[in-house]
Amino acid sequence: RVLFRSFVETQVRMRVNGQGRVSGSATWHVGGVFEGESRSARQRALSDSEEETVNATLARYDESGTGQISSGDPLVHGEPWLVQTDFDLESVVDLPGPSAMRVPVGVTRADLRAFANWKPLVERRNPFACSAGRWRDDIEIVLPVSARPVFVPGGVAVERGAFRYHATWQLDGNRLKVIRELIIERDRGYCMPQDERDFIPVREAMRRDLMGQVVFGLTP
Repeated sequence: RVLFRSFVETQVRMRVNGQGRVSGSATWHVGGVFEGESRSARQRALSDSEEETVNATLARYDESGTGQISSGDPLVHGEPWLVQTDFDLESVVDLPGPSAMRVPVGVTRADLRAFANWKPLVERRNPFACSAGRWRDDIEIVLPVSARPVFVPGGVAVERGAFRYHATWQLDGNRLKVIRELIIERDRGYCMPQDERDFIPVREAMRRDLMGQVVFGLTP
């Protein structure tokens, strides 16, 4: 795998109980230009109420619950920058079913969702500032043994210009694994209007993937 100086790697582990509630944890490793931004955000958050920060983080994608956030000292450099969270979510799916569940977000950065929600301008004429790097989400969800998943999305792979996005969904017993990765490679520090046009089909594929749901059938 190609190494990128600027990256965000997020690992999320979750467990869904028989009532659709979720307990989970997440760790993200941030490097390159994104590391400075993450450290600054963490330093600002230390003076805020953790409960309010968690509530606002979950509310971005219509989730509710509780959580804790921890990290090293954002002002001490020289070691890999990691942020860890633990969280419990109120019901995200109506079990025992039939019902459908998207991948919960939890207390995470949700960079890929932020990219998918960014809408390119219909007509842009001038160069503009933009990002380059790699964003990867490695998600594992343990589903309740009583649930009956009858459909899992098939994933997606798309490439256009500087953008590459791929996602895989794999169900093994009651364990669901989802891996998503966005790579943006550029040979310059700015974007041209064509870059924005290239992103349109990639964004559409990302949005479809992020809307994907596990479908549960009737419990016998």
